[in-house]
Amino acid sequence: MSGNGLRGQSSLEFFVTYGWELLVIAVVLAAFAVFISIPSNVVPHTCTFALQLSCKGVEVGSNSLATVINLEAVNSQQYDLYNPSMYVNISQYGSANAICVPSNVISGADILCSVVLPKPIPVSQQIKATMIINSTACLSGTFGNCVAQQGETYIGNFSTAVSQYTGNFPISISLYITTQRVRLGQSGTVVAHVKVLGQNATGAEVEFTTNAPTAHISPPSGLTDSYGNATGYFTGSSAGNVLVIANAFGIATASNTISVVYFAT
Repeated sequence: MSGNGLRGQSSLEFFVTYGWELLVIAVVLAAFAVFISIPSNVVPHTCTFALQLSCKGVEVGSNSLATVINLEAVNSQQYDLYNPSMYVNISQYGSANAICVPSNVISGADILCSVVLPKPIPVSQQIKATMIINSTACLSGTFGNCVAQQGETYIGNFSTAVSQYTGNFPISISLYITTQRVRLGQSGTVVAHVKVLGQNATGAEVEFTTNAPTAHISPPSGLTDSYGNATGYFTGSSAGNVLVIANAFGIATASNTISVVYFAT
């Protein structure tokens, strides 16, 4: 066999033996080249606090006038928090402050903060931000004594893409009752369903009230479950129509009517 033939055979054997390794290396190099070519401001969607608070979600919407940042967190402390507020700083776009709701955040309950930054940000722009939530620790467990107790600061950050601001309210609540008519002295079930940032809200505190002193709901407040539902049990000691009211975060309200009636014995 000629020298050229031997060299050709050797080349063929080399590629058969090592071709798959070369292919893997080529794929890795190509992926690396794509990765390093991505602009540094393109970041994944993240939202975290360093300690004690857990971030559940964040959304950033902008129009031609301003940018709205809605952030949902949960009080992971073993005690209640009072009067939370938030400061947000977005790289290259400035900072703003806001009061969060509810003002009394029990342990395990959600906090919702909405910040308006008076500056538009281009839609689809990837942003990075630093956030700080300040509150007063209610170590005694009674909100009446919280003002005299220590302040706490929770530092975190988030990164996400800016969407078109729609003006939708970040909280929605609906109130359902199992029956429109409840026998005098017996009970009926009321269910409040809460969504935050378009998702079923787990851990949102709901307060139940009525417009009649002779009608009560037990328990008068509670946290929503994994389906976004908080349940109470209605009783009335006087016949008549009763308005049942459910409130979430101190700002979102839903109502429904129950008739307390006599039944013939």
